[in-house]
Amino acid sequence: MGSEAARAHVVVVPYPAQGHVAPLLQLARLLHGRGAHVTLVYTRFNYARLLRAKGEAAVHGSASVCDGFRFRVEVIDDGLSLSVPQHDVAALVDAVSRN
Repeated sequence: MGSEAARAHVVVVPYPAQGHVAPLLQLARLLHGRGAHVTLVYTRFNYARLLRAKGEAAVHGSASVCDGFRFRVEVIDDGLSLSVPQHDVAALVDAVSRN
């Protein structure tokens, strides 16, 4: 894609609900494979769930290696409690819209 300075930078932010992280990781891999810089932005809610499911090795520091791809990872506060029932879509949408 040209010089390092000319590479596109893509920011990927999955919605904090079941089934949104994996497809966006696939998209991030494809974009990275085309030469783009990729930053994954996890909400605190998604990040905590990821750590519970995958452990500390899944995401570490400011960079993550995912299936051989290195992404920059940022975690932002979303105001969501981990007690928000993820399977209750209406409650999750309400919590996300308020925060």
